[in-house]
Amino acid sequence: MIARTGSDNQRPFIAFSAVGVGVLLAAQAFINMGVASGLLPTKGLTLPFVSSGGSSLIICCCFIALLLRMQAECREGKKGVDK
Repeated sequence: MIARTGSDNQRPFIAFSAVGVGVLLAAQAFINMGVASGLLPTKGLTLPFVSSGGSSLIICCCFIALLLRMQAECREGKKGVDK
């Protein structure tokens, strides 16, 4: 949704970044579920937002913060276009 809004507001960086973060988190989750079910060989990736060391949690929270900032920028862009 953020990527579509960014694309509609002529902000390609926001659109591509939002897609990239979404694909990254989805791929991590898919690979983790595949390893847990035995369909894929072990890769060492953590489930997003779940890690014993905490480093994956910090990075995933940074990604979500980035997405929230991009959403705020898109909202401001919409208000500027409407004026």
